[in-house]
Amino acid sequence: MGFSTKLQSDNGTEFKNSLSKDLADAMGYDHRFITPLHPSDNGISERIVQPVKKLLAKATHGVGNNWDLYLPSIQLAMNNRIPKQLNYMPFSLMFAQVKDKPPVSHEEFMKRIDYMTDTVFPVIENKTKAQIEFEQANFNGSHRLVDYAPGSHVMVRIPNKSGQLAPAYEGPYTVVRKNKGNAYILRDETGVLMPRAYTSVEGFCSESRTRISK
Repeated sequence: MGFSTKLQSDNGTEFKNSLSKDLADAMGYDHRFITPLHPSDNGISERIVQPVKKLLAKATHGVGNNWDLYLPSIQLAMNNRIPKQLNYMPFSLMFAQVKDKPPVSHEEFMKRIDYMTDTVFPVIENKTKAQIEFEQANFNGSHRLVDYAPGSHVMVRIPNKSGQLAPAYEGPYTVVRKNKGNAYILRDETGVLMPRAYTSVEGFCSESRTRISK
């Protein structure tokens, strides 16, 4: 138990600031930021955010000025559902009791804490690992990742083409290295580093291949 060794977040200013950096330095954890414009790198968090947004939109009837007033009740509702990965309500795991039940005595509460620590949490950990491995195997079976070595010449797919006859790729770029998030640092033909990192799923392609296919 103790501080986490790694923390991952998006590049929002609420996370990427001097205070966050000071906290990471003081507590000794590695704060990693996902690749800009690539939210799937933070897939677990994004998957939770989506239903929260839908529930907020429904609760506020589309008027978002006072969305924060509804957030606690929505969070409570989500914490009392049973997700597939856990098969337990998060509320019960956090507080060792079911919602809407009267508080238990201190002695009973400590017994429940011991039971959760010794029995329930290990089972959940094993179940979660198995679920992650299952999902990872399915993902790897349907997604082929190509690794580009430093010095490789690549093109990057243009996400929004200006017309049907417009080029599908831009570049060429030279691969400098991979960052901690497995995104690529690229350099253009003038030797200038690109302002952001790119992932292979954004449409990487070798330069020679684009000459044939584009």
